[in-house]
Amino acid sequence: MKNIKLYIILFVLTLVSLNYFYANFLPGFFKTGRFLILLLSAGLGLLYFNHKKGPFTLPVQLICIAMILSAFMAYLSWGQSPFLGILAIIPFFIWPIYFGLLKFEPPVKILENVVLMFGAIYILLYFYQFSNPSNILFNVGVSVRDDEFIESRGIIRVLFPGVGIFWLATYIALTKLTRNEPYKVIWAVMVVLGLIIPFMQATRTFILPTLLVFLYHFLKNISLGKKIAIGVLIVISGFFLLELAKPILEGLQESQERTTAEGTKDIRYIAAMYFLTEFPQSPVNYFFGNGMGHERGPYGQFIAHLAEKGFFISDIGIFGIYTYFGLLAVLGWILIFFKVFTLSVAPQFVYAKYYFFNVLFGAITGSTLYHPNYMITSVFALYIFQITMRPKHIEALKKILKFKLKEIQGKTNTESKAFKPS
Repeated sequence: MKNIKLYIILFVLTLVSLNYFYANFLPGFFKTGRFLILLLSAGLGLLYFNHKKGPFTLPVQLICIAMILSAFMAYLSWGQSPFLGILAIIPFFIWPIYFGLLKFEPPVKILENVVLMFGAIYILLYFYQFSNPSNILFNVGVSVRDDEFIESRGIIRVLFPGVGIFWLATYIALTKLTRNEPYKVIWAVMVVLGLIIPFMQATRTFILPTLLVFLYHFLKNISLGKKIAIGVLIVISGFFLLELAKPILEGLQESQERTTAEGTKDIRYIAAMYFLTEFPQSPVNYFFGNGMGHERGPYGQFIAHLAEKGFFISDIGIFGIYTYFGLLAVLGWILIFFKVFTLSVAPQFVYAKYYFFNVLFGAITGSTLYHPNYMITSVFALYIFQITMRPKHIEALKKILKFKLKEIQGKTNTESKAFKPS
């Protein structure tokens, strides 16, 4: 019974954090309910702000402080009321849930199952929206005209919201598949779709990190013979994939050529320069950020006006979180990435590292560092990473044992040669 309650809480929390996959057909009270649940969860999480120390506690604290301060920066620099400032950040203020997880310590297995459930939901809804492009039920994608998804980069391009949960679910399935855990068919299907869907979305920052993670995962810790066999299989499969995905790849190439030809005229570059140099109202904004604008205030309407001109804060990567929340948030993320990629985690939980590789890659030109599409998944992945980390003394012991083993093997080889009959 306790587990059922936990599943329900985590399921609802994940659903509202993902904004119901931005479903546009839900009644208005769903929006109100979402706001209240996120406000309550943030408040409860902040109660345990200093409950448990760990490698990721300080970085998350820095990001939370930066977000709260940004609401007042929007008031001081842009005249937006603190109330609207708080309203604006609540949908993005998912990080305090991390402190709540550290306090109540839900089992990793349950979190994995919740992520996998949402990964399956994501796949089903994505293919439904892809097969019904003229009836937009979830979000408004980048390739929309007259209220329907249109062809872009050689395919009906549906950038379905909530992709963070899909990434983590894919990597959990990948880890389980290669560790020979039960339900191999399910994991295999999710892994294959985890590779196909990024190609269907025709987004370089989705495709490349996923391919790199898959290659690394399959090629690490296996014999040379198996590496060669996998390499041959990849080459053969690549010919078929290239043929099937030819329109998509041609579309990506055309997009890249346009970007290269535009040079400094690229709208992302121009937007980044504007938000870094002209947008801040005072020197203080360079440290504490500008805050988020609410649609009901002049500041939020000004940001919406800039978006109409092609200046999207969500398109300038790490400069976007800097524009909103300042240096403290950027420092928090730098510490998170440094610790994730330098600390060790047990092999069955390596999917948490893989997920953050996608987040880091997406931070180049996307909003992976602060958008609701990724936040709840980042919280889950960070929590799983922290409670499953290998202690330093175990890692040191492993290195000593490995060295001793080599030493013993060397002595054995020397002795066998010494006693070899002439």
